[in-house]
Amino acid sequence: MNGQDALARYQTLKVQTASPDELGLMLYEAALRETKECRRAIREQNWAETFTHGKLAQDIMAHLAETVKLDHPQGQTMQGLYLYCWKTIAFVQSSHAAEELDPVITVLQNLVDGLRGHIERI
Repeated sequence: MNGQDALARYQTLKVQTASPDELGLMLYEAALRETKECRRAIREQNWAETFTHGKLAQDIMAHLAETVKLDHPQGQTMQGLYLYCWKTIAFVQSSHAAEELDPVITVLQNLVDGLRGHIERI
C-alpha cells in the first residue's frame, strides 16, 4: 500500500467513525478552507481555481442549508447564515471582490471555533 492509499483509507475511516458533531466540524473546516482558497485565487486572478474552490465552498454551504433541522430553536437562524455564506461566495466568484469573502471567513471561523469548543467539552 502506498502513502496515498493509506491516507485515503485513513480519511475514509475518520469520516465513518466520526460523531455527528465531528462530521459537522469537518464540513465547517472544509468550507473555511475552500473559501480562503477561493479568496487567494481571486487575488491571484486564477479564475479556474476561483471557480473550483468557490464551488466546493458553495456546495458545502448548500448542503448545510438543506439539511439543517428547522424545528431546532436556532434552525432557521443557522439556515439563514448558511444561505448568506452561499450567496456571498456565489457573488464574489463573478464580482472578483475578494474582500467580500472576509465576513464569510469570519463566520466560518466562528462556527469552527464554537463547534470545536463544544466537542472538547463533551
